[in-house]
Amino acid sequence: ESYLSSIKTDSDNPVFYMVENREDDYSIKNIELRAGIYEDGKEEPTYFTDSAKYFTYEVVNASEPCVYKITLGAKSGFPEEFFIEAKAQIQDAYGTYDTDGYVWIYTDKDSSDSGNTGGGSSGGSTGGGSTVTPAPETKPEQTTTETKTDTIKNDSGNTVKQEVTTVKNSDGTVASTTTKSEIENAAKNTSASVTVTKDAEGKIATAEAAVENTVKTGKSDTVKTTISATVVKQMTEAAGTTDLTITQTVKDTKGKVLYTVETNAEDLEAGKKLTLVKVENGKKILVTKPVTVDKKGNVNVKAEEGEYQLLNEQDAKKLQKEILKTVEPKKDKMSVSKGKKESIKLSNKLDMDNVAM
Repeated sequence: ESYLSSIKTDSDNPVFYMVENREDDYSIKNIELRAGIYEDGKEEPTYFTDSAKYFTYEVVNASEPCVYKITLGAKSGFPEEFFIEAKAQIQDAYGTYDTDGYVWIYTDKDSSDSGNTGGGSSGGSTGGGSTVTPAPETKPEQTTTETKTDTIKNDSGNTVKQEVTTVKNSDGTVASTTTKSEIENAAKNTSASVTVTKDAEGKIATAEAAVENTVKTGKSDTVKTTISATVVKQMTEAAGTTDLTITQTVKDTKGKVLYTVETNAEDLEAGKKLTLVKVENGKKILVTKPVTVDKKGNVNVKAEEGEYQLLNEQDAKKLQKEILKTVEPKKDKMSVSKGKKESIKLSNKLDMDNVAM
């Protein structure tokens, strides 16, 4: 969708003509500016063969929002009113479509006093004849991207392939740096990669690790995986921080994903108690097992297919508190006569997934 804005003029004043894409799913292509009039008795417009006689333009901003500075030609010989049309194409994932919009130029004062009657079609709309002060041009910061690769050995003696992508501003200063480290043979049947993004000041903005563990499945629906202290150590070394979000994906020998479990490296201290919760549609479900980090710092998890998170004690208590609020009965007290039965109604907000039957 596009729109146009204009200012009325009695002579050779500049006119700012803006075409802006207002739909995130669309991009504007092939913009063409031309002038014309609507003649009495004709439904279709008549376009001038020499639009340069009526206006010239320069591109102020070539990227969206597209801004054109239009300068009218000499007033003599102009019709009382005419339009300048922006004809463009918009493109989305499904195809390319034509669109247009108009802005009316009035050269006769009586005509301009009566108001702007400009309109548009195919999503175009126009300014309304009142004076518009163009906003100052805002150009996006131009950036460049540099990528460097390297191969190093970590403290465990494993090969680490690093890719460092640096985004720089136009003045050469660093905007951000992203380092991706792939650790070869992190452990048996285990691969690991770490991605760390730092801001312009060199502070860590995000630190994430992805682990893939291939396991043999048996007859049981539950499958065991181990979040290895040896692997975690290598990943925090690569990240340069222990505040590292780890997502371990468990696959069978055919490559099928069985489940994922997410945790934070800071929670994997020997002897620490964790709670494994299942995540369904972004919602945490409490019915699951407690997990303890062993004395070597390893965490053994047994789970069925699905998505899981390991919560530390603080986060688990917070989740329990939130869930228990939904279990409160509607009545605080109830009297039961001898030999009688009564039922207790719980809150209708109670999620039955959190009730063990």
